[in-house]
Amino acid sequence: MKKIITLILFLVLSFLVLPLSAQARMKFTPRIDVSEEYNDNIYLDRRDKEDDWITTIAPGLSFFMQTNNLDVDLDYSWDLRYYKDDTDQNQTDFKDIQRAQGTATLFPGDPFTVVANANVSTVIVDERESYADENGFVNRALMYDLSINPSYNWRITPTFNALLGYRYHYVNYQQLGSWEDARGDESDDAINDWQEQVVNFNLNKQFGPRTSCGIGYVFTDHKYIDSNDEDEEDFQRHEITANIGQKIGSRLTLNLMGGVTFFDYDESGSYDGNVWEVAIDYIASERVNLSLIYGRDYSVSVSRGISESDDARATITYRDRLNVSLEGFVRKSTYSEDDIEFNSADTEDRSVGGLLHLSYPLGKRFTLNFDTDYAYWEFKPDNEKVDRYAFTGSIDYNFLRNFDISLSYTYRINDSNMDENDYRNNIAILKIGYQLNP
Repeated sequence: MKKIITLILFLVLSFLVLPLSAQARMKFTPRIDVSEEYNDNIYLDRRDKEDDWITTIAPGLSFFMQTNNLDVDLDYSWDLRYYKDDTDQNQTDFKDIQRAQGTATLFPGDPFTVVANANVSTVIVDERESYADENGFVNRALMYDLSINPSYNWRITPTFNALLGYRYHYVNYQQLGSWEDARGDESDDAINDWQEQVVNFNLNKQFGPRTSCGIGYVFTDHKYIDSNDEDEEDFQRHEITANIGQKIGSRLTLNLMGGVTFFDYDESGSYDGNVWEVAIDYIASERVNLSLIYGRDYSVSVSRGISESDDARATITYRDRLNVSLEGFVRKSTYSEDDIEFNSADTEDRSVGGLLHLSYPLGKRFTLNFDTDYAYWEFKPDNEKVDRYAFTGSIDYNFLRNFDISLSYTYRINDSNMDENDYRNNIAILKIGYQLNP
């Protein structure tokens, strides 16, 4: 019921103000996708592999509206999944099949605006456990995420402004499938719904066309809802940051942010740390773009408390008839589930890897795609070391303007120094989609 209320609140906020403008630009696009999948290891096991044929039926619709006072962009669908043999994993209940993403902005471009966001999607519960992007239930939960954000932007001078905002943020998780078979425990005991109230204040100054700077303060009151984990505590967070943006020449942009953050837990005391981000964007040519982001931040994980993450990512994109995207990353994450000081080796994950995407059109209707990714992981305290690979090839065909057909094949490998965690997975999917009024 709580998940349904989340969507209703979002839709009510979007459509209550429709009468504010008689002139509206709208587009309503229904669609349906049907796919047949062969998966040779639906539980991602090493030895007792169980294969199955999976039929997915996904009706959906997208809605776009723009008026003088309201912008709405919504996408909503149902993902019904039917397993030929293991029917216990069928996803047909209303609470399991919803998928949604949407944004509604009231009074866009005005000093006072209200932005509402809703998202219903699957998320990985714990990156230490086996998972696959194509798998519909192993180590996954359905996340209902709603935020409502009114804010006021006071333009003090043409180059100086103050922004005051408030955000209510609510997150609810729904268990998917039978996790016991893949993980050996009732994983939902470690997952906690939560809500936050956030107040932020920012001052921003523009110095000419190339330089900008600002300072900001954010207060967060975080509360867990019906927590199943005694270690998860409510907390309040204070964060003070300063940032500067500099455009160097016509091609290079540099953004720097740094600050301090303070956590006050209800029972375990307090913790203070640093946050920062360095972002570089370079336009090498009309076709080539390079970017680099490195920073530290804190966020709420699905099942392991607050995470402190140092994350560096470098991306190169090439856009032409052949589209190429190459990304490399390095990440270290420490979790508060065992130690609010974020320095316990018992809770540390490290990873390094990369992703490559290639897309090449063959004429007007065919497109070839290739994706590959690799990540090396180290998990403490078990000292598990894992190599994870994936290779995906697909061909897309568009015909009669409304129909799309795609055929894809994916091969995944999880190679761990703990043999019981190894698995290999082959997945082949044939998908047909129809979209009305594309």
